[in-house]
This record gives sequence, structure tokens and C-alpha cells, in this order.
Amino acid sequence: MDEEAKKAMDALFAEDKQRVEKVEKARDLEAEAQAKFVSDFVEVRDSVIIPAMKEFADYIKPHGWTGELEVAEDTPEHRGYQGKVDRPATAAAAGMVFYRGDTRTSLGAGRTYPHFRIAAVKRAKNVWFHESTMGPNHGGSAGGAGTATLDQFNASFVQDRMVKHFKKLMENAKPYDQR
Repeated sequence: MDEEAKKAMDALFAEDKQRVEKVEKARDLEAEAQAKFVSDFVEVRDSVIIPAMKEFADYIKPHGWTGELEVAEDTPEHRGYQGKVDRPATAAAAGMVFYRGDTRTSLGAGRTYPHFRIAAVKRAKNVWFHESTMGPNHGGSAGGAGTATLDQFNASFVQDRMVKHFKKLMENAKPYDQR
């Protein structure tokens, strides 16, 4: 190869290497920012969200309802045989499942109890609310219930969101002949 062609190729390779390094650095910085957000969320979850949810569950218990706490950690997806996803990724979260009485019975595949969930969305670096008022022997609704930033969280904020959800749940949980 002549010297001119070698210089041109060396310049292309150097430019490509710089581009790859820039992309990798940006990816690493984003991964660090996401990890910090998840860590900050877990701190808020453990010190604010979970205690607020437990207080809420303690309050509804004498009124015939149970609030069962569910906590999830941030885990990556796992790929097993032939690269197929055999365990999806989970977000760090805290939630509560609601049911009347003391015993939660098995409902079968695809059926669920009413619930309220607060989860970290690390790519967006915010917190997502999900709620469902559907349960045994009654309909309802399910879906996203908004987002918030970590600095908005205190016990009152969490419990206010739960009260709004529970109001919807109480309406949907009435026997059909009382609606």
C-alpha cells in the first residue's frame, strides 16, 4: 500500500477509535448515573416509602382490609439457553397488595389482587406509580398512575397517593348490587 493510502486509512481508524471511545464513555457515564439513581431510590424506598406503606397497612387492618408489602430489587434480565430471556429485568420497587380479611387466596394464572406500586425508572431517572383496582369478584382499572421525582417523596406524599388509590379501590370493591 502506498504511503498516501496508509495515511488516509490511519486517519479513518483514528477517527473511528475516537468515536468508539466517546460512545463508550457516554454509555459508562449513563450507566453510572442510572446506578446512582437506583441507589438513591432504594434509600428513599427503605427510609420513606416502606415505612409510609406499613403505616397505611396498619391503619386499614382494623377496618377489615390487609395491605401486604411487596419489595423488589433492581435486577438485570437473564438470558439462558440459546440467548432467550428466561428472567426479565425488574425495577427496584415497593408495592402493596390489598385484600379483604386476613387470608390471600390463590386466584390462578393471570388474575391478581388490587395493588399499588412505586418503581424506579432508571433510564428516565424518575419514579413511576402503577395501580390496579381489579380483584376477586369485582372489576376495576389498572395502569400507570403518574410519575414523580425523588425529591417529592415524604410519608405524606406516599400516603396521599395511596388514599387516592384506595378511594378508587373501595368504589370498585363494592358488591355489584351496591354500585
